[in-house]
Amino acid sequence: MNFFQSRAWLILEFATLFLVFPVAFTSALRTYSPVPFLVVFGVGATVYLIRHPDYTNRSFYDLEQTIVQLPRIVTLFVVSGVLLFLFVWVWYRDWLFYCPINHRQVWFSILWTYALFAVYPQEIIYRGFFFHRYRHLFTNQRQRMHASAIAFSFAHLIYYHHYSILFSLIGGYLFAHTYQRSKSLIAVSVEHALYGCFMYTIGLGRFFYSGFDQLLR
Repeated sequence: MNFFQSRAWLILEFATLFLVFPVAFTSALRTYSPVPFLVVFGVGATVYLIRHPDYTNRSFYDLEQTIVQLPRIVTLFVVSGVLLFLFVWVWYRDWLFYCPINHRQVWFSILWTYALFAVYPQEIIYRGFFFHRYRHLFTNQRQRMHASAIAFSFAHLIYYHHYSILFSLIGGYLFAHTYQRSKSLIAVSVEHALYGCFMYTIGLGRFFYSGFDQLLR
């Protein structure tokens, strides 16, 4: 077996990329945006997947499965959106729609930047790359879903808030489940973008963007 496919190497690689690096970023690079790092990692993960003949490249552009999954995605989003709205209404009412009402251009800029440069790279990394690269480390779908969701949540440690980690853990399970069902990075990216943009809209962006308040000054 190739050393770089051995269990020992995969454990070391996994720990470095998904445990050590988030901690190091949180400690030393917290003032920087994570987006450039996501893009670089996403490009590297894309090259890795494309070069592997046992990975289905259709995953990168599968609109058919996106259409198939869309009714379920939208239904869950509507239910979850109501719960998120009520959460903000009860606990953070002053934040509700503050950004789109008072800083419309900033809000719009955040949405398209987030959707294009953060969501898709994250899905390539935490779903496409993760599920394929570590399929021999986490040997069944349930293990891979748990590991992907926890790693995705742990990465949000950089925002220093328990809600960032909690919401990301829930989202991580949701996105991992969608990817397992569809094997479509487009489908899961659409779902991810829906939740992320909605949270920035209703005021929860403060938990997912360390420079959010500075943008609104």
